[in-house]
Amino acid sequence: PYIPRRQICPLPFSSLIHESTMPYMIISGGLNSETLVGGKSADPHLMACLLAKKNIFGTEWHSPFCPQEVLNMLEKRGWKVVAMCYADYQRKNTWTLHKEERTSPSNDLLI
Repeated sequence: PYIPRRQICPLPFSSLIHESTMPYMIISGGLNSETLVGGKSADPHLMACLLAKKNIFGTEWHSPFCPQEVLNMLEKRGWKVVAMCYADYQRKNTWTLHKEERTSPSNDLLI
């Protein structure tokens, strides 16, 4: 199915204020493939913003966007890349991202 390049988060802003307090996130994917964006403890609100769906076992979330698009979306939400690894035999990249805790509310409506 066609997915537009720019998505507005489908959830109201008030539901995004209380995102998960887990400060680290790992994503993985190939150059032009869908992206693994979360495990079983992933924040469902953030997964909805990435249009991610659970796999059949309910243990992983996959976004239809390529890793570059996912990284751009997450950066707009305050996530920063802290490490990256390339697995040559699988031709996949893995990124570790970190999000600082906010001490005061800010205006981050975009994803």
